[in-house]
Amino acid sequence: MKYIKLIFSASKGLPLNFSIAKIIICPPSKSSGEELKITLDRGGEIIDVFVIPEYDDSYKKGLIGITFEISVEKINIFSAFSRGLIVTGNIIKLIFSNIMEMITGKVPLEIAGPLGIAQMTGEAAKLGFLNLLYFTAILSIFIGLF
Repeated sequence: MKYIKLIFSASKGLPLNFSIAKIIICPPSKSSGEELKITLDRGGEIIDVFVIPEYDDSYKKGLIGITFEISVEKINIFSAFSRGLIVTGNIIKLIFSNIMEMITGKVPLEIAGPLGIAQMTGEAAKLGFLNLLYFTAILSIFIGLF
C-alpha cells in the first residue's frame, strides 16, 4: 500500500508535520504571485496559512514548496483484499460524483476516446508501474460500471 506524506518547505513559512485539509483552488494563470489560502490539520488542530506561489521556469507554473514522499507498507492478503474493496468503492463514488458534476456543469465535459485513453496510459506509465497499475484499475472499474 502506498502512502503519501507531504513535506513542506520551511522557507515558505509552512509548519511541518501537518496534513492539508483544504486548498482554495485558483485558475492556473493566477497561481503565481497571488496569495493562496491553505487549511492545515494536525490531529484536529485546524489553522489557515497564506502562501504566495513562486513561478518556476522548469514547471511553467507557481509552486508553494510542497513535495511528496511515497512509502510502501507490506500487509497480509486479508488486509490487502479489504483495502482493495475500500479503494474500489472510493473510485466508484468519485466516478459518479464526477459524472454528476459534468451533468450540472460544475466541471467541463471532457471525454477522451481511444486515442486520449492511450495518451493517458502513456503518461501514467511514465510515472511508474504502480501508477500505471492504478490507472488500469480505474479504467477497469469504469468499464465494469458502464
